[in-house]
Amino acid sequence: MNKMKRILTIVLTLALIVTMMPMNLTNVNAKSTTRLSSKKIVLQVGKTKKLKVKNKPAGVKVVWKSSKKKVATVSKKGKVKAKKPGKTTITAKVGKKKYKCKVIVKRKNSIKVTKPSDNNNSVINQVTTKSEPSQIVTTKAEVKTTKTETTKKNDSTTVKPTVAPTTVAPTAKPTVAPTTKAISTTAVPTTVKKTTVKKTTVKATAKKLSSNKVKLSVKKVAGASKYAVQISTTKNFKKVVAKKTSKKAVFTVKSKKLKGKKKLYVRVKVYKKVNGKTVASQWSKATKIRLKK
Repeated sequence: MNKMKRILTIVLTLALIVTMMPMNLTNVNAKSTTRLSSKKIVLQVGKTKKLKVKNKPAGVKVVWKSSKKKVATVSKKGKVKAKKPGKTTITAKVGKKKYKCKVIVKRKNSIKVTKPSDNNNSVINQVTTKSEPSQIVTTKAEVKTTKTETTKKNDSTTVKPTVAPTTVAPTAKPTVAPTTKAISTTAVPTTVKKTTVKKTTVKATAKKLSSNKVKLSVKKVAGASKYAVQISTTKNFKKVVAKKTSKKAVFTVKSKKLKGKKKLYVRVKVYKKVNGKTVASQWSKATKIRLKK
């Protein structure tokens, strides 16, 4: 009997040791696994919180990173700072493994208090006037008494006024009639005179077909500073072959393109200085240059 008892006690102790072994191992593994101090944090704008890597292997660096730096930032030591309302994820890279913490940033708790007017009374006056010989002025005064009720919700207090209006409508006849003056603000238009320069004419001496120059004489204009001429093979001056500007009224235009042209037209423009500014006239009518036979 004693042997049986000893065998039973040995078996029972062994069974207890076997059943206790997995629990102890799981507890040891849970304590020794690397993890973040928090998996989810909620912060208000401007607040900070420090995250820690628990059971970090010795000699391994931790690299912190925020998915949205505009919402929240994280320092090299794991200090999270809330920037603006939103959601972001803080990642801690330990060796080749990554551990994440979800961060929710909320607005600061604001307290809104609406102050009632003096003596809890607000007076609204409405005055209607009629501009007639016998003016009657009616005034309506509405006196509103308010009672403040404060309600608390999410750390914010709001004031709701309850209004009990009482209306008083006195009538009063003024002894002095108000006078009104009409002020007319009409802008007087200012006229600006445009300075124009009269057109002039140009004459050309007959040129030879083989010649590469032509002599021109412009009708003088009083006060003219210079004359500009253009010579073209077309009357609409789309193909200008020669041009020149001269201070003199009689001058010669020389160009290789004038040689051998059977049809040539010339026109002139006058330049004049007015109040320190150079003003130009319009182009004159096209004048055909005659050819020598």
